[in-house]
Amino acid sequence: MGSEEPKQIPVYVVVWRPLPNIPGRKHMAVFIPNTAVADVDPLSGNSCTGTIYNVRGEASFRYVRQFQRNWDNSETKELESATRIGSIAQQHVYDPANDGVVSHQVEDTVQRCRLDGVALTVPPPEPPVRLWVAVC
Repeated sequence: MGSEEPKQIPVYVVVWRPLPNIPGRKHMAVFIPNTAVADVDPLSGNSCTGTIYNVRGEASFRYVRQFQRNWDNSETKELESATRIGSIAQQHVYDPANDGVVSHQVEDTVQRCRLDGVALTVPPPEPPVRLWVAVC
């Protein structure tokens, strides 16, 4: 008997519409659906929960990595696009529904799977260095 191929979970880049107070600036992140809804298109209007791999912050202050577990696409109207960029084997992805620890949306930076570990090796952007020159 041959071994079965591991289930593949889609990987998306998701984009949110700009906020009214910040026109022209869109926010992007990586989205990995939970296993039970891996076949649901995040733009279909049907609930699709999963993990958002995100960097948040302000250029004038600093940026931090953030994992949003059990993020639900149906709770936002600002989601503009979800482009599938590939897939990843299920065993490398954390699925909150399978561990009984995270049953609601939570934001953390805790490594719970191999993919989290890889994401944590990518540093968030550094704020720009601003030099102020006084003109006399």
